[in-house]
Amino acid sequence: MPIRPFIRLWNGAALLPLAAALGLASATAATAQQTTGDGDLEVSDAWMREMPQRGGAAEVYLTLTNRGLRTVELVGARSDMASIETLHETDSRSGDTKRMSAVSALRIAPGDSLTLGPGGMHIMLIDLEKPLPAGRALPLRLQFYDGDEISLSVPVLAAGAPVPGEQAASQEP
Repeated sequence: MPIRPFIRLWNGAALLPLAAALGLASATAATAQQTTGDGDLEVSDAWMREMPQRGGAAEVYLTLTNRGLRTVELVGARSDMASIETLHETDSRSGDTKRMSAVSALRIAPGDSLTLGPGGMHIMLIDLEKPLPAGRALPLRLQFYDGDEISLSVPVLAAGAPVPGEQAASQEP
């Protein structure tokens, strides 16, 4: 293969998922909105906090917006960086004690948005294969009941760093 076409391919956005899978994508590239193949669901404001050691657990947060005419169900997530990925919710109804429990699916009605955030719904990654320092990106695949998948790169943020949704809200007049 001649060098010139390869360079043109490398400069194209088509290789961003490959770069993310190899851990080469920057965290800033991951804040863009992603949609399913049919355009019914949009994912935005994905982020997670840094995890300095391997073997621990981490939570992924994001916003899902249903632009379609039917209810969309997120049924799973996959990452090559964790042994187990589950959809979780945090329940604090029993006083001061917070409990996390797995949920089988997250449903988003037509025209609605669902924000996964601290203290609520989230994607739990268990038994991380290696540390995830701030500034990196976590490759993640979201899986839906209808068979659709969305691959995205989740920015890994330092403790105390502003999160994508907060940045947008603070810039409004």
